[in-house]
Amino acid sequence: MGFPPSSLIVIQRHMPAHGRILTIGRQILHRRRSLHSKQAADHAEVFADYIHRTHPSVAVEALDGSAYEGAEIVHDLNVPIEPDSALAANTYDMVLDGGTLEHVANPLAGLYNYLTLLKEGGVLYVQTPATNYFGHGFYQFSSDFFYRFCNATGGAEVLDCFLEEHRLNNPALTRNRYYDAPDPAHVNRRTMMHTRTPVLIHVVARKTGPTRLPHALVQSDYQTVWHGEKTRLASGRATGLAKSLGKAAPWSWYILDRLRMARSMRLGRTPNFPRRTGP
Repeated sequence: MGFPPSSLIVIQRHMPAHGRILTIGRQILHRRRSLHSKQAADHAEVFADYIHRTHPSVAVEALDGSAYEGAEIVHDLNVPIEPDSALAANTYDMVLDGGTLEHVANPLAGLYNYLTLLKEGGVLYVQTPATNYFGHGFYQFSSDFFYRFCNATGGAEVLDCFLEEHRLNNPALTRNRYYDAPDPAHVNRRTMMHTRTPVLIHVVARKTGPTRLPHALVQSDYQTVWHGEKTRLASGRATGLAKSLGKAAPWSWYILDRLRMARSMRLGRTPNFPRRTGP
């Protein structure tokens, strides 16, 4: 995918004054031109070249599964990096993924490798599809996945998590909308949403200590039910009107309630994802 303008804002917010950055793949930076210009298509620049030009005290290297694009480090992200390996000793202040994780068959191993390559206190940034990117990669991700992963590793915390809704086909153009993506475990419900447009999820996490590779994750509301903190999973309930109609017309209450839920979970209306002014 590369980094759209929204990603650059997030990266610059956490950019070290000096040190080392690792990009997953040789990423392209999509710089916005005028939305009203006939050349509204984004202007691309190699991210490493941009950093060398604007932050000369920051070194940038790339890791990829192949040497095809000239990455300095070649490693299959499906294979966990051993903590005592030479590769693990080569740690970075920042690890940036601009659209690789969805192409990794084992995303748990991929995220674990990102954290393994980070110094303690280092920052991980991941931008990946959340919905309406079917066929782009193997997966599309929820916010719950990243929160549960960071909890399960025992050595990472989420600093920021938000959604970017593409109002136009080109993510480098303006008119995108942004929404906070809170931890479902903290709001005590599944944070679900519907949308007709492509949505990216942006995640910023900090490595706080040694990490371990979780073999599986459990969705937050199942964890609370299984530990006896809640007696049932959150689900929609029929309204009084729907129940009244249901007595006269079988299934009408169900249809009306499904329509109500679909409307209430539409991105931009659902309270699950509060609107924010930008990335």
